[in-house]
Amino acid sequence: MFTTIVFNHRTETDELEDMLNSAMNGVFLIKDDMGSEELMTVLMILWRAGDTLIEENDYASALPWYRCTWSICSTSFKNHHNTMTLARKLAICYMQNNEADNAYKYLHEAMNDADEVSANDYLLLIYYDIKRSRFYSDQDILIAKLMETADFDMDIITDLIGLCYTEAMDCRMLEYIMKHLMNIINKNGITTNTLHQLILIIRCLIHKKINAHTNNEDSYLM
Repeated sequence: MFTTIVFNHRTETDELEDMLNSAMNGVFLIKDDMGSEELMTVLMILWRAGDTLIEENDYASALPWYRCTWSICSTSFKNHHNTMTLARKLAICYMQNNEADNAYKYLHEAMNDADEVSANDYLLLIYYDIKRSRFYSDQDILIAKLMETADFDMDIITDLIGLCYTEAMDCRMLEYIMKHLMNIINKNGITTNTLHQLILIIRCLIHKKINAHTNNEDSYLM
């Protein structure tokens, strides 16, 4: 059945999802009788179908394939190194579909289960959190965790400052970054790199506050 679906992957999305769900129900019904190699084969068929659609920029059609792949990963290969890769692919598809909540959900879940998470994964998660909400309830914690990753460096801070400056609605996230950067300075001492980052944050904060003040004045005059 999977072979039939793969060769007809341009079926209408709702119909495709129904067909995939029916096939997946059958897989899970006999899952305990299947070996890990058989399950991995099913997983790879689903995964490759999603990849083919992404290569064609058909992100909406790729989602059902990746969701079914995720259902196998999350139950039978939970800590497999491919789970993070799959979560990133799901997140990209959801963001292309303007569904930041789901992009955040899948990446966050995979990161919670992963043995090791990169600074870039946290950078992506922060971006998705900005896009899904104006309240940024998780940002302080996420920025702290980003700075604790094994591959964290000051270049990541530059990217994070730029992201928060251009995408965040207010100054809170820049203030969070400054707080955690000061913690690093208090622990390790100040360097030329950290000094440059502090100056950059201060400049961004000033510019953002001036813009907010100007916009408020313009709104009042209108």
